[in-house]
Amino acid sequence: MTHATPLLPAPTHSTHGSGPQPPGWDAAATLIAATPRQAACWAINIAIVTAAVGTGSALGWAWCLLFGITALTWELAGLVRTGRSPGHRVAGLRTVEKATGMPGRLGAVLARRCVTMDLRKGRDPLRLTPRPLPGMTAVPPPPRPAPTRAGAWSVVADDGSRLTIITPTLVGRNADDPSGRYATITIPDVSKTLSRNHALLEPTPEGLRVTDIGSGNGSAVADGDRLHRIGKYQSVTVAPGTWLMLGRRFFEVSYE
Repeated sequence: MTHATPLLPAPTHSTHGSGPQPPGWDAAATLIAATPRQAACWAINIAIVTAAVGTGSALGWAWCLLFGITALTWELAGLVRTGRSPGHRVAGLRTVEKATGMPGRLGAVLARRCVTMDLRKGRDPLRLTPRPLPGMTAVPPPPRPAPTRAGAWSVVADDGSRLTIITPTLVGRNADDPSGRYATITIPDVSKTLSRNHALLEPTPEGLRVTDIGSGNGSAVADGDRLHRIGKYQSVTVAPGTWLMLGRRFFEVSYE
């Protein structure tokens, strides 16, 4: 099978010497050194734990320990899952991994592989925004006109399962959206070629918009015996009857 692969621009390098920047990275929002707002963020977190310990101390040392551990666990869970502890939310900050721009696991936070983003100065790295490639035309051929009758979009997987797409939806082998902006659908994948979050599917009046969100094994639109690759963080709009390839899985787009 012949692959038509568009050329991608060279990766953008950080002005802070940290290597290639992940998609969604906004250098204007990056806080490398400590700032008063970062200090205020952690002061708020410490105050919450201190208040919990103080409340528990009135009931005894066991309650004091339990309240303190609970408050600390709650803060760490928020930081690992969304990149925002209670202090981060008050200060308008988000902590993400330098390599991916996504919330880091606890090990990455402790190993100082993360950086704090100022959401009041720049774009939130978790807000999915397709990046256009200058001078490029649409990857697939022009789509057929979308149906005018009322209905719902869906994609039918190669194993026969049907995924109904009513609102903008993240799909992948373990789809998850910490920001809460999108619906999610997890696709069982014995091929192990789907990324955890692989693609964003959005119903539009023109057709079903498909955005690859940085998947490891890529996405494509089938056109006969050719595959038109969808670049990372690029979008294409497809019509009913189109076949999509996500990783090594095939899906037929339908509208019923």
